[in-house]
Amino acid sequence: MKRILSCLLCLVFLSLAACRAQQEPPPESQTSSDTVHTESPEPKDFSLPFQVEDGAVVLEGLSWGMAKDDILSALGISPEDMPDTDSELTALIPGRQAESASGYPTGGTLSYLKDPSLLAGADARAVTFSFQDCSYFSAGDPTPRLCQIRVFFPYGGPQDLEDLSEEIRVLCGDPVPERLTVRTDAPPSGVSGPPWIQKTAIEMPGQALWYSPGTWSSALTPGADNWMRHNIMGTASLSGALSKEESTKIWQESENWAIKTQYTFLTELTLDASLENDFNRGVIPDLEDGPFLIVTLQGQNACYAGLINRQYPD
Repeated sequence: MKRILSCLLCLVFLSLAACRAQQEPPPESQTSSDTVHTESPEPKDFSLPFQVEDGAVVLEGLSWGMAKDDILSALGISPEDMPDTDSELTALIPGRQAESASGYPTGGTLSYLKDPSLLAGADARAVTFSFQDCSYFSAGDPTPRLCQIRVFFPYGGPQDLEDLSEEIRVLCGDPVPERLTVRTDAPPSGVSGPPWIQKTAIEMPGQALWYSPGTWSSALTPGADNWMRHNIMGTASLSGALSKEESTKIWQESENWAIKTQYTFLTELTLDASLENDFNRGVIPDLEDGPFLIVTLQGQNACYAGLINRQYPD
């Protein structure tokens, strides 16, 4: 009898242990449904505080045609915070001459912000300013004027390109499919002119182009428009069929000038994901080798219009 009772007690204890085992969850190390939580990388700060002012796109607080001292004052910084590079602007562009194809001086200086976050997102690696000699449009004043701004962001892959593109699309809409250039040389077969509109498709991977809503046709005062029409320089055709002087006379025809002003955009914005960027290597101190995403704001036409409007306000 004792042996039977002992066996019954053992069975009871075993049953209780089994029930407890079923009720208690297994240790975390033994669960089969363990999941590994990995944090996705935080998106980069690609913020670009643009605004559209008088039809031209520009970074907030600045305007095209500013002198360097004006920018220092607007940003509340000292010259030490925005030094010049050692190179002249003309030296940065391979093959660029001291005079552009349109006859205007292109010499100038390139400056950069030591703290890029003053104007761009926290992940910006550099912000540069190009100041050019615009004395032809400013009654001989040799003060270099702001004509271009560039912002450099690190490129970590296609998602960075998409995120930055979306940042620009929110502000500027969809990019244009082709670059438009008004030309005064002999047009290709089947195209009337000169002048004629050359359309070049944007086909380079990682590159996009936006034009500002404003053009010379809406920005120039009547007096400035008249001055531009009679003083703007044409370009000689590469084939030699049209001289620079003959090209210049084309713009003095009212119909031709209307075409010129309609397609002279105040600013253009380019997003370039070219991975080499040799153009900038070694120019900006402490700027690491790329790859970069480069946002370029070109405001030369807005600068010229502003300078002429000041001389001919009516």
